Amino acid sequence: MRLLATVAWVGCACLLASMPYHSPLSSYAQAEPGPGPKKKASQASVRQCMKFKQKLGDDQESVDFSLTSSCEFAVVCSIEWEVSCTTDDKSEIADKGKRSTTVDPKDRWEVNASASVCEESWEIQKVRWSCAPVDS
Repeated sequence: MRLLATVAWVGCACLLASMPYHSPLSSYAQAEPGPGPKKKASQASVRQCMKFKQKLGDDQESVDFSLTSSCEFAVVCSIEWEVSCTTDDKSEIADKGKRSTTVDPKDRWEVNASASVCEESWEIQKVRWSCAPVDS
């Protein structure tokens, strides 16, 4: 019985080997890879690939902001802030700042917000930043 099963398997294997077979992938395997579908950058993807940091400036009278991109695409970014000065327990807005630029892929943008207009204590407040994909 074992001999019959082996012969039947060999006969079946020979029949399969003699049949022409065309792989549906064979025509794709020889083709050059294309660029693939172009991915459109979204606001959600910008949030994932942009990082915002702030630190006290070296001069102790400013704040350094930085936006670092790990995006695969260029983004348009802006940073806004207000400088508030305090004298005699009275605080008032002394200056407003806003900067905008295009940040290239894998690049970094740095901005300095100075409080040099203040004579005594100061505060950089209402800092807002935003980035969006560059329309192509």
